[in-house]
Amino acid sequence: MLFYYIQNDYDASEMNSSSPFEWKFDNGNSAGVCNVNIPSGNPYYEADTSDLRQPFDDGFVRFNVSADGVGGSGVVPYLPAQFFSYGNEEYNKNFHKIWFSNKSPTGKKQNYFHFIGAGESPVERGNGYTWQDSDISYIFIKKIEDAVDNYCSGNPNPACSPAPYSVEKGNHIRSTTAHEMAHQFRVNSSAPCADGHCGNNAWCGGAGGSCRSWCNGGADEICLMNVTAPPGVDLVCERSDNVYRLDCSDLSANSGCSEPDCSGANHLSIRTNEDPE
Repeated sequence: MLFYYIQNDYDASEMNSSSPFEWKFDNGNSAGVCNVNIPSGNPYYEADTSDLRQPFDDGFVRFNVSADGVGGSGVVPYLPAQFFSYGNEEYNKNFHKIWFSNKSPTGKKQNYFHFIGAGESPVERGNGYTWQDSDISYIFIKKIEDAVDNYCSGNPNPACSPAPYSVEKGNHIRSTTAHEMAHQFRVNSSAPCADGHCGNNAWCGGAGGSCRSWCNGGADEICLMNVTAPPGVDLVCERSDNVYRLDCSDLSANSGCSEPDCSGANHLSIRTNEDPE
């Protein structure tokens, strides 16, 4: 529903006639809309880049976040879950190339990325997804909020903040945003890791470490790129505890780390991939 009269004509991308609700973004035009019924009260689905410093300061990496795109100023079209189904990758990349003025041909090295808040995704996409060659990451805000609601309304350990669990939701969204940013650096690109994920603890998250989790009275804090929680700990708790740090080899490959190093022959890490594309 629109709450303001549109004064001009706008060209919009066509939908895939064989699969409704999947925008193709293939005619070079798009229009932005917002959803006023988002549970968080924010009418926009936004990735939260406000605490990228926590994991990336450890690797001496700094990000500059443009004011454009913050607070709804860079609103993008509502992208339904079906848009992110397998087989629609070209639609996702087309959207990126149409919508943003800062873009380079796929595969050309540069140092900017586009982070887009979306609603939901099919299960296989997780809470976020990154196309490194297109410099774009999607964060599925509603999916994260639903996961936190489910966890916090059960029997969490420790107890969550009062409903609507805004503290945990904010922490989880920031954690997921940082996780997808790390994918832009192509960490964990080789065995024994898979899909950019590892099985390690954060460099400071093991026994006696300085960044232990608050979950279950003090669990290991897993690496930001580890998608398997410690035994007896819910992954939602780990992602909502406001601690999101990387493991040793993700920060700097070949640095004598004690846990498995998945940086591969090219030694890709936050510090050694000097200009991720």
